[in-house]
Amino acid sequence: MIYIHKDIELSIIEDYKSGIKPKDICEKYNIKNFYKILDKYNVPRFNKKWTQNEINILESLYPTEPWETLLFEINRFPKEEIIRMASKLKIKRENYHYSSEELEYIRKYYSSMPTKEFVKKFFPSRTESAIHTKASKMGIVSRERWSEEENELLKDKYHNTPNRILKSKHFQNRSLTAIICQAVNLGLKKSITNVQFSNDELITSLKTLAEKLGHTPTADEILADEDIPSPMTFFRYFGSYNNACSEANLTPNPINTFGNCGFHSASDGTVCLSYAELTITEFFIENNISFEKEVPYADFVDDDRCGRKRSDWVLEDGSIIEYFGMPERESYKEKMNQKIDICKDNDIKLIALYRKDLNKLHKIFKPLTNVSTVTTKR
Repeated sequence: MIYIHKDIELSIIEDYKSGIKPKDICEKYNIKNFYKILDKYNVPRFNKKWTQNEINILESLYPTEPWETLLFEINRFPKEEIIRMASKLKIKRENYHYSSEELEYIRKYYSSMPTKEFVKKFFPSRTESAIHTKASKMGIVSRERWSEEENELLKDKYHNTPNRILKSKHFQNRSLTAIICQAVNLGLKKSITNVQFSNDELITSLKTLAEKLGHTPTADEILADEDIPSPMTFFRYFGSYNNACSEANLTPNPINTFGNCGFHSASDGTVCLSYAELTITEFFIENNISFEKEVPYADFVDDDRCGRKRSDWVLEDGSIIEYFGMPERESYKEKMNQKIDICKDNDIKLIALYRKDLNKLHKIFKPLTNVSTVTTKR
């Protein structure tokens, strides 16, 4: 009989009540069955299947109603499960899509009006970022060129100021997407540490997850938890994940905490989470393809699914590049599909890369280069 600590048992029960699938709970805690734990604490088992009435409510309300209404009317399931079922049934939030009339507004007026004024007049319920992304996808570019003063201010502030603060305090008339793309165009990078978190906040989040799991978290476990920053964040702040563990009084796992991957530094100093990321980053550097690493999805779109999700790379035209290295893992696949759906529903250009693509980057990205032959650094 395998002994499971009481804290782990309570975490399992909490996950079960929050709507996490039984097979995902078993995978998360490396157990075969947890129903005896439910019986031990007299936790009732409940049917996770959607009733036809709940599906009818979802089909009726999901496209237009606010989340407060959805969660009230479908109160058996958490928000994540409602989003998953809506995606499975191909039900879309209407705010993500554009009517023919709205598309005509963009074609006629986007290039001739300040973005803020244009959005306020024609799209008051949408964000500037969403409109900018849609216009870019349609091949329409705003005529609001960046002034020398704006460029100098961006150069001065970008490296150590969160993007949302840049917009709200320094560039009120620019969308978040425009700010990020201009930073990429100017070759600007965020500093190794930025002001999004304090060291104490990071250590507390790491300790909390360790207590929840009953052991020092692995990279996969960190990536699977929306309440903790990415492994890359710990590297940026503490120099290594082991250093962060030491600060939190945690002992790193005897196996490689980061599985088959570790941190690598590209030739321009960009930190990469795996050798595959390093290969792609070096390809961009070698072929003069400008990029920004680890940009939050929330900086592009106002979408409930963004959470703490970050893009692997963002290119100068606003395209997002994602390397999906472990699609065979259930927890990883779920997050991968969420990113794909976010980009699809918000008209963001996504280039998804897999292991099989690492040897043909020159073909995939040839349209982004100005030369007939591009190179891949070995």
